[in-house]
Amino acid sequence: MADYLVLARKWRPQRFAEVLGQEHIITTLQNAIKTNKISHAYLFTGPRGIGKTSAARILAKALNCEEGITVEPCNRCASCKEINEDRSLDVLEIDGASNRRIDEIRNLRQNIKFGTSKSRYKIYIIDEVHMLTKEAFNALLKTLEEPPPHVRFIFATTEPNQIPLTILSRCQRFDFRRISVQTIVSKLKHIAQEENIQVEEGALFTIAKASQGSLRDAESIFEQLSIFTDGAVTSDKVNELLGLVDEEVFFMFINLLLQQNITKIWQVINKLYYQGKDIQKFFKDLIHFLRNLLFIKRGYDSTSLVDISPSYWKEAKKLSKILTEEQIFSLIYLLSPVSYRLKRSETPLLDLEIEMVRVLKEVNFPHSTLEQDSLEREEKTPSVVKHEKESSDSQRQIVEQKSIELEDIVAVWEEILPVIKERSASLATVLKNSRVTDYQDGTVSIRLPITNNYFVDTMERNRKFIERVLRERLLKNIKIRFVHKKDEHKKEHIIEKAIKIFDARIIAK
Repeated sequence: MADYLVLARKWRPQRFAEVLGQEHIITTLQNAIKTNKISHAYLFTGPRGIGKTSAARILAKALNCEEGITVEPCNRCASCKEINEDRSLDVLEIDGASNRRIDEIRNLRQNIKFGTSKSRYKIYIIDEVHMLTKEAFNALLKTLEEPPPHVRFIFATTEPNQIPLTILSRCQRFDFRRISVQTIVSKLKHIAQEENIQVEEGALFTIAKASQGSLRDAESIFEQLSIFTDGAVTSDKVNELLGLVDEEVFFMFINLLLQQNITKIWQVINKLYYQGKDIQKFFKDLIHFLRNLLFIKRGYDSTSLVDISPSYWKEAKKLSKILTEEQIFSLIYLLSPVSYRLKRSETPLLDLEIEMVRVLKEVNFPHSTLEQDSLEREEKTPSVVKHEKESSDSQRQIVEQKSIELEDIVAVWEEILPVIKERSASLATVLKNSRVTDYQDGTVSIRLPITNNYFVDTMERNRKFIERVLRERLLKNIKIRFVHKKDEHKKEHIIEKAIKIFDARIIAK
């Protein structure tokens, strides 16, 4: 029985035309070959699985092809076949991680002096070159400065920032890009047809998104699913295998935020948590989902910019019309720190529930329909109604019996909270976290811990009730002035700046 060849190797590019998503690099390399301006050293950088080593191999074949230096290797001659089969004596692939010491580089320098076995060039492909030690880089430097005419270097790395500048300055650098979702979907669809694998297009889209621009990762995920799945590969099976959350959940979550329905938000979070989903990744993906909505709202329907599943496009457009740009930016601004805070938390579920309360307090949805637990809709208990009537009667008889100091107001502040709580637990919570800061001319200044316009307005609507409670305790006519922090101005400034940056990037694209 023939040895099984994994899909990533079986479908590895063998010609420049088969390298996906790197047209800017392929064109430059082919032009260099056409004009005989071939550098002695190249550096291919970029994330994993996007074609760096494959492109290095194809370049080596193009330079050593027996049909002559060509913009496309023939893949038929002995040289091309030897490189394809990893048995060429003149094209040597070296793993920088396992050959990182100075001794290995010294051996390389010694071997470089000898001519080729039968090819035009001796080509060294060093993968993950950033793993070389400082001493190894120093040993390589002299050779890189003045290499023999028959030697070419091709370095590949995911961490170019770890390569010494002395090495970087002696290489032609090419930055490989992440491959677009649509390009990966097209490639997987072709593989599925050739390999006779039944798969839903939505599943291919989910795999492509999960691969984060890495074609090799996408092919590996697809292969794993095709082996372990009975019948067609579906989106549900992809989500189950990878622990992902279906896009439908993001739509539901945003709608719950719009409704400010904290109870149902908690239910969704708890369900995801106890299903074993990666909550940190959920919020990262939620931020990306909001980014997609922003692009759609701006009228960008291109799949190269927006990676929402085709089956959800209609719903995404509808949601983007409901939200304003400021609301989308506000949600991104408020939700972005959540994932980072969860990473450091010892009680992630509890902290996440608290974070959602914070988000709902600070985000501003002026056009949304709020839940019935909003402060102004809370029903008054009979005891509160009785208290308000007695308090109103007592105010007619209040006289100034003594002078009131700031300390007196601070002292009774905690005492009035239970009375206020009977009317509204939410109102009491806000006041508990508020601070009495000043008292002048019969007016108490209370600094609120929130800046959301809706909550500030709600506090103003309840101001007279709070004043009555204070007057009853202090037996003195008291006025209240709410002061809120200027954080809202800071947030608006950040959002305004973010919108300008977003516009600049769109223009640049």
